[in-house]
Amino acid sequence: MIPTKNNNPFWQFSLTIWQDKDLQHRLIQLQDEQAVDVNLCLFALWLSRQGQSIETVAEKALQTSAYWQDEFIQPLRTLRRKSVGDNIQSLKSKLMKAELQAEQAEQEALYLLQSEVFISSENFETTLKTNLQAISQHTWPEAQLSCMQQAIQRTMGNNT
Repeated sequence: MIPTKNNNPFWQFSLTIWQDKDLQHRLIQLQDEQAVDVNLCLFALWLSRQGQSIETVAEKALQTSAYWQDEFIQPLRTLRRKSVGDNIQSLKSKLMKAELQAEQAEQEALYLLQSEVFISSENFETTLKTNLQAISQHTWPEAQLSCMQQAIQRTMGNNT
């Protein structure tokens, strides 16, 4: 069976890891303040948890993400955030649903790149740092890396 948006392991991982409120807060803050793509971060985190390096598909992942972010996610997010007032709550809810569907579609496209990645010979922490650096111009302080690792341990167990 070919995984679909609703059952691919990357999307399921993202739903689980997103329950960690500290990680969620930090990623949204990075998204809003430094234009970091949360889906790419989650992809790097998911691959790292499996001991896989993103390096062979980093450029494709960046292009895939840019397409979905520029064409769908950012415009929907901008409209949603501009939607204020009680009389447009229904519209805001629909925009949020469409934004989430676009996020899901981006993750599906990223998930399909997994077949091209290779197993890393490094430990989880090193693989995570390498993966995040490969998909971002952002410098990742140890506190943020530690937060991601701890979020995995809290939500997924200690088998990283």
